[in-house]
Amino acid sequence: MGRPLKVIDRKEKLTSDVGEALARVTHDFTSEKDYTDWIVDNKEILQTAVGLSGGTLHVNKQLSGANIRPDIVMQTADDWHIFEVKLTRHQRRSHSASEQFNALGQLFRYGTHIGHTTHLYLVDALITAEMVSVVRKYQLPITLIEFNEESLVILPHEASNASG
Repeated sequence: MGRPLKVIDRKEKLTSDVGEALARVTHDFTSEKDYTDWIVDNKEILQTAVGLSGGTLHVNKQLSGANIRPDIVMQTADDWHIFEVKLTRHQRRSHSASEQFNALGQLFRYGTHIGHTTHLYLVDALITAEMVSVVRKYQLPITLIEFNEESLVILPHEASNASG
């Protein structure tokens, strides 16, 4: 973890070659909680990459009147930024793809219940090519973030990320 982090902001439209271009790295995270803790420890990098400054950080905190607990929420005066964290493991790639698809439903549910302008993000140490394809094909209002010890790759969707 001692190497400088390379930040890559992919502003171009999502295309199939973007999925192939994502760096495939081995990580040392032992669990999703371990990974989430690492993200929180590096929140300034994530905030800068998505254009946030200041605000309040909530980690696994029950929000709204519903029983929802987003992994990470960064709340500013105007917007709520909801980050669902998953941890892809190379030895369990098919399970990891299922977890990322489950995260889509979680993000949409959280965004609906918050009731404010929300920005939705799926964060994983390795974003699967299948996830890139689905977000691209259906133009989902979710920004994909591949964040690990070596790089931060942001794959924004084509439409406005605001909902609510």
